[in-house]
Amino acid sequence: MKALLGKKLRSVTPKKLTKFRDSRNWEYIKDAESEENRRARGKKVTRYFIDSHTNDDTIVAFAHAGIIQQIICAILESPRLWGLSARNTALYEFSINVEEWDSQTRNY
Repeated sequence: MKALLGKKLRSVTPKKLTKFRDSRNWEYIKDAESEENRRARGKKVTRYFIDSHTNDDTIVAFAHAGIIQQIICAILESPRLWGLSARNTALYEFSINVEEWDSQTRNY
């Protein structure tokens, strides 16, 4: 992933690279996944966790900070107006009562 990102960043103008660094807005990076697609992926992952598991299950998932942020957005039904600074090997624990979670009323 790092090599792929490096190749993409080398093709970006210094001005756009500065804008990306300051804003973390991937729209400045050619062929990067759009915010809308990342959000849809976060919702899909959340839906899978909820629909495929019970309260007795423990799920272990490995993901990068970008998708973790989108999963949190899906859980909170929040627009991405905030940032999450996660380091490699960061650990997050969520407890969700899937019996109380109503996918029908969620904004999916």
